Amino acid sequence: MSIFRVFKEESGTALVVSLMILFVLSIVGASLLSLNVGQLTVSVRDKQSLVAFNAADAGVVRAVWRLDQSSYYLGEAAAVGGGEFNVAVETPLGYPSSRIITSTGFYPNMANPTLKRKIVANAQLRPGHAFDFAVMANS
Repeated sequence: MSIFRVFKEESGTALVVSLMILFVLSIVGASLLSLNVGQLTVSVRDKQSLVAFNAADAGVVRAVWRLDQSSYYLGEAAAVGGGEFNVAVETPLGYPSSRIITSTGFYPNMANPTLKRKIVANAQLRPGHAFDFAVMANS
């Protein structure tokens, strides 16, 4: 007996086979949809992280600029580019010409942040020059 004759004699076999194929295709489609949603979530989170880091970087740049204006600058908070930053400037004990700049960037704002990024910069005042600084970043 041939396989074709067995399927010919069975009524409803085509329906069962097509439902099985539909089930397999549905599982493949759901898997691909889940993968795309996960990638979208990662992409959005990466963009938010970048906004927070750029806000922190803007705080460091602002602090260095303000220190060039006055060595008594202590810090500030401001909104910039879709995020906000809070910058604090400290003078280490025993090093009156040094400043430690700590800038924290927030996304979307300081009151209710979903992401924070922090940058710590060391600034050294040299006579006759503007502040020189080295930046070390950590999250």
